[in-house]
Amino acid sequence: MNKFKNDLNLYRKILIMAAAAYFIFAVVYQITPELNDPMSSSIRLISAVIFLAAYLLSYKSIFVKKRIQIITFFLSLFAILQFIFYTYLQNFRLELAIPVIIIIAIFNLIFNLNLFKFIVNLLLIIIMVFSLYFAEARRVVVPLYLTSYISIMTLSFYISYNIEQSQTRIEKNLNDRKIVLDTIDIQIWYLKSPAIYGFANQAHSEFLGLKQQKIENKNLHEFLDKDEAQICEITNKKVFKEKKKIQTEEWTKNAEGEKRLLAITKTPKLNKNNEVEYVVCSAEDITAQKKQRKELQYQYKFQKTLADISSELVNLGVENLDDKINSALEKIGTFFKIDRSYIFEISETNQTMSNKYEWTAA
Repeated sequence: MNKFKNDLNLYRKILIMAAAAYFIFAVVYQITPELNDPMSSSIRLISAVIFLAAYLLSYKSIFVKKRIQIITFFLSLFAILQFIFYTYLQNFRLELAIPVIIIIAIFNLIFNLNLFKFIVNLLLIIIMVFSLYFAEARRVVVPLYLTSYISIMTLSFYISYNIEQSQTRIEKNLNDRKIVLDTIDIQIWYLKSPAIYGFANQAHSEFLGLKQQKIENKNLHEFLDKDEAQICEITNKKVFKEKKKIQTEEWTKNAEGEKRLLAITKTPKLNKNNEVEYVVCSAEDITAQKKQRKELQYQYKFQKTLADISSELVNLGVENLDDKINSALEKIGTFFKIDRSYIFEISETNQTMSNKYEWTAA
């Protein structure tokens, strides 16, 4: 989505700059008497209006917005052919012939439509050769100009092609990594600053109950509860300030409003100047492990209490009967955290019972 927005803004700038260029050059020709404007005012106005209309429609029309690159490509090609035509009419006047080469080089570097661009470059070479052949009083040295034209066109296309291939490889690597990050259960995200998110994986966005686009490059106060946002920002500031990894366990509400215990690790990435460039964060839900650990600890303490009581009762005799039983009652009361524990004796008739032993907490 961000790439589409960036491309959209780029092509809008090209359209508005092209429209403005028609008017700017009209002014340049007006204030420079020694230069003859090769283009009529009506053609110049119509051409500028076409570019301006495409620019405005990119805001109003979904069709134009989605196809902004191809529309800008063909409009730019139209402007180049127009420029070549007027250069031909002026017999390849140097001040027009050289800009043709520069504009085509820029054209090749801007657009990523390599197949279209390759075909168009071949057609432009053919058009240029014919234009030079039929021009009557050429003001350029044809072999030198044509060689320069083809060389720069080829070089700019080659550079553009390699840049696009590199970008494709980078995007593929990023997509592969994103696939891996989005399929694991551990939450992963990174921070550009104590309060600003960068990337967030699928597990983290699902935990928060938000789409990734609603989290990435946003202020955490926009999507977290006030209290949770403040707690997060405090620990984030600590990492950015101390430049050291921290590990915490924090209770945080998930998308369903259920509190979950997260084991959170925040690791700062330092640049060459030893400044924090960003902080990589990960969180693992350890609620179940914590509960299981508590249950195991409880079972261990319970078994130990039983073992202690059993070992004391092994040597039970008449002389230490009261002490041993009272000690056992104390251990039971302490373990269960109760105020009193008793032993009652039921009569042989099962009609009455009497309190024989009792332990009370302090």
